[in-house]
Amino acid sequence: MSIKDYLKRLNDYYNDIEKGCYNKADAITNGMTKTPAEKEKFLQLQDDYENESLNQLLKNSNNMGERCLEKDGRLIQQIDPVFQDPTDSNFGRAHFFAPRKKFMGTLYPTYWFNILVIWMMSVSLMITLYFDVFKRVLDLFGNISFSKKKR
Repeated sequence: MSIKDYLKRLNDYYNDIEKGCYNKADAITNGMTKTPAEKEKFLQLQDDYENESLNQLLKNSNNMGERCLEKDGRLIQQIDPVFQDPTDSNFGRAHFFAPRKKFMGTLYPTYWFNILVIWMMSVSLMITLYFDVFKRVLDLFGNISFSKKKR
């Protein structure tokens, strides 16, 4: 089997998966809009809770450039970044709009990870303020004298 044949089969495989997902989404939408009353209710829900500009921002669909970018021998997906998990860092660093963050090899929801980080920073700041750590550090550096060398 040549590489060209393999890539063709791989492309067909993922196209079939994509079609299946779109068919499932269409089936759910069709199930919600069987009658005119249900269709009106669905359109009202969509109107109330969908934001087209936010969808374009999250899915990067307003970018008409390439779908993938190659950098350092790796392919980087440019569209739908909101559906990607972080790959590089094990300490919570992730791309913007990441749905989950990886910490010590485990994925956590971004919302709870960020809440925990904010609370930890708040507690550490409270402790440093309570024990006057900033004043002690400034006093320590204030006692250092820099003498000029005489020529």
